[in-house]
Amino acid sequence: ANLTGANFHMADLTGANLEGVIINETNLSCIGHEICTS
Repeated sequence: ANLTGANFHMADLTGANLEGVIINETNLSCIGHEICTS
């Protein structure tokens, strides 16, 4: 898993960020993080 992205999202667990964690874990890439923060 992309622990860097997951840890970043866990810092603020809003609905959008929580979804970002799932996306990030699924894609195993920074793309999920970008979708989450966009």
